[in-house]
Amino acid sequence: MNAPSPARPSVLVVVPWLMGGGAQKALEALLARLDPVDVSLLVLFRGSTDVAAVARHASKVTELDQPRSVLGVLVAARGAVRAARDADAIYSLMRASHVVLGVRARAVRRSAGSVVCSFHQLPSADEGGGGGAARVRARLESVLVRRLTRRADLVTAPSRRAVEEIVARRFADRGRATFEANEVATVAMEDVPARDGFADEVRLAFAGRLTDQKGLDRLPGLLADLDCPLHLRIAGTGPEEQDLRVALSSLPTGVTVTFEGPLADVTPLLDWCDAILMPSRAELNPVVVAEARRRSRGLLGSRIPAFVDLAEEGGVRLFADGPELVARIAELREPETRRRLSGEAFAAATRRDGPSRIIEALRTETT
Repeated sequence: MNAPSPARPSVLVVVPWLMGGGAQKALEALLARLDPVDVSLLVLFRGSTDVAAVARHASKVTELDQPRSVLGVLVAARGAVRAARDADAIYSLMRASHVVLGVRARAVRRSAGSVVCSFHQLPSADEGGGGGAARVRARLESVLVRRLTRRADLVTAPSRRAVEEIVARRFADRGRATFEANEVATVAMEDVPARDGFADEVRLAFAGRLTDQKGLDRLPGLLADLDCPLHLRIAGTGPEEQDLRVALSSLPTGVTVTFEGPLADVTPLLDWCDAILMPSRAELNPVVVAEARRRSRGLLGSRIPAFVDLAEEGGVRLFADGPELVARIAELREPETRRRLSGEAFAAATRRDGPSRIIEALRTETT
């Protein structure tokens, strides 16, 4: 008589909501690698627009549909503890999930053999925005986050700067806090040559959620003095799309903007462009930068901490204001500039930091 096969380890993945974006794309890529782990997906709050993309990697999906309020957090915490009872491991994605699980951190810790948490914004950015009341609320939330993360087995971020902040702000000690690059699944690694010859028109691309954070609304001011033809293709959707369409209608003559909508595969867009453009107000380590590097495409990025860090790896050109961005765009008309940026970007893509510690932790069965 054959012995029964051992049960697969089970992982509860806790997310606040699913609306696309880089953190979700990295999660999808990670879950695709987790087999043979049995994944249950728990969505805490209402308002998700893209559950299906992640649900296909899970055997069970539960949407608690709670409002983003104090009462919603408390009810969601009870639901999360119930869901955690059947899990060997828990993966909490993004700050809002850490807040909810932090309400019942002791019960969550007792339920799971392994707890992993990931940050997808700088802790300082999470705590530093807004006025007095908003800042007080953010710091109270951080107390709940610490209740979870200080009990976690592993706390990760796709930015070394974020890891340093996690340690400095006591979200985790250095032994359990680690850098882990975002997973990339949908874009194949290929050294796609930059365009030859002098470019009559520079081609830039953007892919991501259309939110205030991404800074695209700043482009009319940044590009006011642009004197060469530019075609910008924007892939994605989001809450600021209609306002953005209005704002970009005032771009200088010679700038063409095409809204592509959400794209299941951004590879053709990346291969088309000379570089990706991100005039962001805040970022951590956007997945689209890693995707672009895998196709030998660099970044024109605002001079924010995340992009300053990425510039050290190569394939990034920074700008602090309109004149500097205009100069960067003009440089891309030259074939040598495009080749150099392309080569740096692909070299950055081919450097890897070893196996995934998240996957290793989540595959560990309880004993």
